[in-house]
Amino acid sequence: PDGLVHDIGLVEIKCPNSITQVEYIQAGKPPANYIPQMAWIMGYLSGAAYTSNQDFLRNADGESMMLWIDNYCRANPLKETVDAAEKLKAELIKNSRR
Repeated sequence: PDGLVHDIGLVEIKCPNSITQVEYIQAGKPPANYIPQMAWIMGYLSGAAYTSNQDFLRNADGESMMLWIDNYCRANPLKETVDAAEKLKAELIKNSRR
């Protein structure tokens, strides 16, 4: 994290770059310094589900959500993690209504 605060009051954390993604895939697990970022995403989504009274996490699993985030970050390397989490939240809400 670079310590900057996002405009909605969250810590700004950039998506990992593609070289980091390759290292992550080759290792078969995320780098240790990304564990807090992944935990933040899970906590953010859990809090959003709780405060919205929407059970959009019912059929979601952590590994699939992190894969979705990885794909989003690869396609949008200049976006912040909070942007990825918001897009994932919207996708999960949309899928939960099916």
